[in-house]
Parts: sequence; C-alpha cells; structure tokens
Amino acid sequence: MLKLVHTESSLAWGGQEIRIFTELGELMKFGWSVELWAPDHADIFSRARSAGMAVEAVPFRGTFDLGSILRVRRLIRERGVDLVVTHSSVDSWVVGFATRCLRRRPAIIRTRHLSTSIRNGLSYRWFPDAVCTTSEAIRQAILRLGVPSDRVESIPTGVDLRRFQPNPDQKLAMRKKYSLPEDRPLVGGVFVIRSWKGIIDFVKIVLAAPNAHFVIAGVGPSRDRMQAEADRLGVLRRMTFLGHVEPVEEIFWALDVFLFPSTANEGVPQALLQAQACGVPSVVSDLPSLREASTHALFCPPGAVRMFAEAVDGILGNPERARRMAEDGRADARRYDQADAMRRIDRFYRRWIRRQ
Repeated sequence: MLKLVHTESSLAWGGQEIRIFTELGELMKFGWSVELWAPDHADIFSRARSAGMAVEAVPFRGTFDLGSILRVRRLIRERGVDLVVTHSSVDSWVVGFATRCLRRRPAIIRTRHLSTSIRNGLSYRWFPDAVCTTSEAIRQAILRLGVPSDRVESIPTGVDLRRFQPNPDQKLAMRKKYSLPEDRPLVGGVFVIRSWKGIIDFVKIVLAAPNAHFVIAGVGPSRDRMQAEADRLGVLRRMTFLGHVEPVEEIFWALDVFLFPSTANEGVPQALLQAQACGVPSVVSDLPSLREASTHALFCPPGAVRMFAEAVDGILGNPERARRMAEDGRADARRYDQADAMRRIDRFYRRWIRRQ
C-alpha cells in the first residue's frame, strides 16, 4: 500500500483545508495509506483526528524551523513515505529542506490553491517534482515562473453531486431552522470572511438592493469589520451572520441568489460550484478562475457595487430567468464532479511516484 502524507501549516479552516480533508478521506478508497502532518492546534488537525484519520503533530513554525525540518526528515525515513503533498508556503519549504539529500526521497507535489502573486518561485521550481493547481489560471501563473509544463497540472476541486443538489421542498424549513425571513427574497454568500472576499462591497450591495435579506455563512478574521461597516451604513438589520454552518448545503437550499463579490486570489471556488449544484442562480466577480468554474453565472467587475445589485434584482424580479440559470448552473457543476476529480488526483499522484 502506497504511503501518502499531506502537510499543511495553515491554522485556518476554509476552501483549501476542506479540499485537503476531503482528499484524505477519498484517497483511502483508492487504496492509499494517508496521513496529515500539521500543527496540533490547527483546525484541520482536530477535524482529521476526530474523523479517525492518521495525524502527526508538526509545528511548522516558520520556513527555517529546524525542529520541524528534522522531525519531518525522521518521520519520512521511519514511515517509508512514498509521496508528500504540500499546501502552504511554510510546510512546502520545511518539506523541501527536510528531503534534500535523503537516500530514499519520496516524490513531492506542491499544491497551489490561490491566485495570489508568488514572490519566490523556488518552492515551485526547486523542491517539488510536480505542481498541482486548483485552476487553469493558476497553472498559467506557475508556468510563468519557469516550471516545465509537463510538471504542472490543473485539477480543480470537485463538488459532491450526491450531496449538493436542488431541494426546493426544504427552502421554507431551512429558513425556519436558521431564523431567516420567510417572506422576503434571500441572497447569501458562503465564504471565509476576509478582506479579499469583497466583504465591504458585499455590505454596499446590501444597501443598493433594499428588497432582499442577506445572509453570510462563514467565519474569519474580518467579521467584526464587516459587521461594523453594515452598522455604519444602516443595513445590519437586513443581514444575518450565521458563522460556520454544517451541513452547508442547507444554506444553499434556503437561498434565492448566491452572491460572491470576491476581489482577488481565487482558485475555482468550492462555494460557487456547490451553489450551482444546488440550483441557486449566482452573481459573482469577473475573475479568471470564476469564469473557469461557470459559464452561466452573472459576472460583474470586482468592486462594481451597482452592477452587482442590479444583477441580483434582475434575477429576483424574473422567475423564468432564475429557473434557466438554475438549470444551466447545474450543468456547469456537473463538469466538476468530485468523483472525476479524485480519479484525476489519484492518477496524477501515482504517475509521479512511478517517475521517482
């Protein structure tokens, strides 16, 4: 049985960590022995351990954390690891340093989740055997760093189409469950609440679209700032902050429109795929990776608050258009079936072990 280790130095819980967590569970079905190495106070560490997955505490305190470098080096030798998949900057550097000059070196794959600018391409050119990206736009950015094209593959995160599907009979029940208005159109976003998710624009869209109630499912470092802006603009009473929600599909079932005004840094967003799979018409920022994910959402330039509000109102005021967008969005989501994505990931990982 091949031994696979995912490393993650991030302490947060968002799309990146959800993808890792999903891979850990799904790849066991393909015959892999999987482990997660992460700080023991990271959200993903506690979730993986609670799910019965094999975990190992590695602090990943910094790029040159000698203790973590030596620990990773020892664990790789002791456990006969065949493949290490890294995800964030710190753990990628630590794994890179730890595996230099190992007599039996595992294959290393660096996963790139975000489209943020890359200040140092060495962790993509020097350490890993290959790079996996979550969108084609990010793949092109990696190629511009000088990484050969045969070493870079785009495999967007898939959506579980058995779990995320339309359920109109549950709309009223879900609104009651989460204390959401039952007699008003409901527009919502599902995201980690941080600045580049367009949180201030989201609040301004609430102001510009007075006929709807707005809900946000998610937590994050900028929640207080978002609520303060909503209070300043006098729209806080028309917004509901739910925090982290599981199962998140219940929020999509309650919505009339999905709103995603992100300003930068996106791969193919899981929330957009999930909303479309649930048959929710979507209004999103016109960013390359979002264009990749959908051909039937309504796209607005980042920051174009008035255009976002008009797009939302246009869907709410035209039930036939909303119905067509829901059907077409389902077709978009089917292109990202999680089962297909996992088969591609399995083949990609095995290919690089064979090359090693």
